[in-house]
Amino acid sequence: MKYVNILSLLTIAGFLLSGCSKPTTEELLLEAKKQLSEGNDNQAVITLKNAIVEDSRQLEPRLLLAKIYLSNGDGLSAVKELKQAVKLGAKETIIAGPMVEALFTAQAFQSLVDYVDELLPATRESQLDKFRFYQAFSYLELGKLEAARRLIERAPSGLDSEYTMATEYILALVTDDRNTLSKLGERIVGVESVFADALWLVGKVSYLQENYPLAVKALSLYEQRREQFLPASFLHAKALMQAGDVEEAQQKVDALIAAYPDEPVSNLLAATLAFQRKDYAKSFKFATNTIQISGNNAQSQLLAGLSAYFTGDMEGAFYYLDPIESFLTEGHVAKRVYLATLVKLNKSDKAFKVLGNKDTQDTQAAAIMERAGFQLLVSGEAEKGQLLLDKSASLNEVGSDSYYQGVAQILSGNENGLDVLKNLVDANPQNLLARLSIASVLITEQKFEQAEEYLEGIEDAEASNEQTSQVALQLKAQIAKARNLPEQMAAIYKAILEQYPANEEANLFFAYEALKQNDGKAAMVFVETVLAENPTNIQALLYGVASLQQMGEEDKIIPLLEKTSAVGDDDEMVRMMFAETLYRQGFSARALNELDSMYASFDSLSKRYWQLYAEVTKREKTLEDYFNVLRQWREAYPQDLSVHYRLIEFFLANRDFGRAKFVIDKALELAPNDTAIKLQLADWQIETRQIEEARLTLAGMKVDDVFATAKQGIEGKLDYFAGRYEVALPKVARFYADQPTTQYATLLRALYFKLDRKNDARAMLSQHVQNHPYDNVIRILLANDLYKVDPQRAIKLYEDSLSYSGDNEVVLFSLSRLAMEQKQHDKAIEYAGKLIELDNSNPKYLNLSGMTLLHSDQTRLAIKRLQQAYEGSNKNIIYAMDYAEGLMATGDNQSAIDVLEAISNPLPAFKRRIQAMLEQAGG
Repeated sequence: MKYVNILSLLTIAGFLLSGCSKPTTEELLLEAKKQLSEGNDNQAVITLKNAIVEDSRQLEPRLLLAKIYLSNGDGLSAVKELKQAVKLGAKETIIAGPMVEALFTAQAFQSLVDYVDELLPATRESQLDKFRFYQAFSYLELGKLEAARRLIERAPSGLDSEYTMATEYILALVTDDRNTLSKLGERIVGVESVFADALWLVGKVSYLQENYPLAVKALSLYEQRREQFLPASFLHAKALMQAGDVEEAQQKVDALIAAYPDEPVSNLLAATLAFQRKDYAKSFKFATNTIQISGNNAQSQLLAGLSAYFTGDMEGAFYYLDPIESFLTEGHVAKRVYLATLVKLNKSDKAFKVLGNKDTQDTQAAAIMERAGFQLLVSGEAEKGQLLLDKSASLNEVGSDSYYQGVAQILSGNENGLDVLKNLVDANPQNLLARLSIASVLITEQKFEQAEEYLEGIEDAEASNEQTSQVALQLKAQIAKARNLPEQMAAIYKAILEQYPANEEANLFFAYEALKQNDGKAAMVFVETVLAENPTNIQALLYGVASLQQMGEEDKIIPLLEKTSAVGDDDEMVRMMFAETLYRQGFSARALNELDSMYASFDSLSKRYWQLYAEVTKREKTLEDYFNVLRQWREAYPQDLSVHYRLIEFFLANRDFGRAKFVIDKALELAPNDTAIKLQLADWQIETRQIEEARLTLAGMKVDDVFATAKQGIEGKLDYFAGRYEVALPKVARFYADQPTTQYATLLRALYFKLDRKNDARAMLSQHVQNHPYDNVIRILLANDLYKVDPQRAIKLYEDSLSYSGDNEVVLFSLSRLAMEQKQHDKAIEYAGKLIELDNSNPKYLNLSGMTLLHSDQTRLAIKRLQQAYEGSNKNIIYAMDYAEGLMATGDNQSAIDVLEAISNPLPAFKRRIQAMLEQAGG
């Protein structure tokens, strides 16, 4: 067959190269059909393209080419050929069916809905069942379930066809009729001749509803019709894995890797399946392939890290798990594996930071490690730890003696651990570490008297040292605190300081007591003692800031934090505290520099970092920079709803409704009942004029006090678009007062204008700019509103806006023109000149520059600019009149007359000016 194919291609090539035997379009078409019948789709495509080159007006080659593209899952190419066929005069009745399928395969769902709506009634009626199915399926893909339901329920009953059955399946889905859905799914799959996209529908829905056997069956049949539609191939492989058909899944994944070795999803599927089969070396290979092809993502890093661990590659495990550690859920096996790698690699400092991080929520966990674990336990900070190596083989590798085994069992929830430690003490009362550990556990269980028995005499014991003595006293202080005996607690801490003046816990206790008495000066003495030994102690820093505030020495706060940040340059919490303080005190640029430096210094950063970085970037840099930070934040924390809120807000503000909806859908997958996301969905529906859908979204929401005002604001926006301005105004005003955003300032202004309260609108905008000087959008909007009524103030606002966006061409144009009207010629020339620097071929800018120069008697350069504008604009009427005015100013009246007389069919308003200028030039 291979040689036949080659000969076939050579034959066609010979025809094309031979001047006397060049094949006709008909001959090429016949050849293509023959190749198709032999299963040679690729060669048929080449032949059909040659036929189109031979005669581009022929319809049949294009229609056949579209059919091949569609069968191979290439919807975009099919749409392109069908559109060309339409231009060549193909009848709508012929094109409509394949066009709808092609748009669907290309995933152009909104275009499909619009296309069907715009079909001629006769065309639509001719294939009504088919078109209704594809519209309903498209609504599903767009997330418009209610629209799909209405479309189906309102349509007249159709014939009993495959399309009708598939449409009823969609109705069962959107109405949550599980029983009907399952029965119809089985029926559709059982129809031998059912059309491909019905199988794709059943496959997708069955997978999402975890009916994996039906998903496998449907997708297998679908792929027999459309072998090269990658989304179906990938979903089929995933369904096989979930259904437990490991061998068949392996065959499917192997085929995908062979066909698409550089496709990230192929490699990720191969890694997942290999991991499932415990072939960790293979899993590691494909996971790292995925990362090399598409960059880091959490799933591939997770698989790479775990696979490395299970093959004994601790460095590799650390390398891939470290960037994603902060968003692994509590108790996740990867979290435990990550901590195990820290222990095995002797990264004690790193382990301590991870376990002490504020994001750690499991307060019953602690580190099972020889160094960091003991430090956490005996310092009384076991609550900051995290469950490590629970039920894992590596648990025993951390500590082999009975003491560590006992501690390990306690911290992993095994009550026998306490008995192990008690047995140690019974055997050797001088085992002070065991006694301290037992006392710590008993205090946690509020068994204070028993704890005191184990603490008794530790300070005076023969084996006692400074560490055990301090810990014993600290545990006694904890007992006093738990019993609500503040005087006894203070006495114990005082005794600690007498023996150990640098003890952190005691110094922090007295610092806090002094702050409660509003004695910042006394508190600062204890704070400085702690910071002298441990400059990055967060609690001491917080107390230090509070002390300086109480002393009225706020100017010393930033130097204190700056000094600490320099010492603890590897401590994110310390540097975050410094950056946040800079920002809150108005030093945004310095805060941004510190955050940029942190980005370069740390491999991974906390959610708190990204929240602050986004906020500062939004204020200090461009919208593009702000978007890039949000994108990086989402890559680092894909399940963090906070970044989803901000991305949706960003896309809505920039009217990028497609991407806004994409992020909304992703957020609702993470949190289907999240009130804030649902409110943003309603906002998106309003902006895209899906008013009824927005009403339904809002009507179904129950909100508490936190979101009540926000919901009211969205309802106000809905009232605005419905023309109920009086009703909308108080709702929008209340929301704006609570959250004075750019979007709602703009909406409130629009309402005031609709109600003929322009002065109120301007007053509101003025106050907004005063309260939010970084909101340049509102500043420019206010300047536009004041252009006619208060031009001098408008000029000032425009000029202020340039300090935030110096190359804003719209502002520069308005500013130059307004300055010219106000006879501020130097300013007018300056700003017009900046426009020319930005674009020296723009007729609009050239004409403005020419007029500013003309009004300041710089006629030579003015004429040059006006002539360039006139000639570059294809002799625009306004530019022609301005050019003529310039010529007349130089005394060249005849040239001016020539320019004016060349103007054809001017509007009446222009006619009067042209006539007056002709009369003036004619003298």
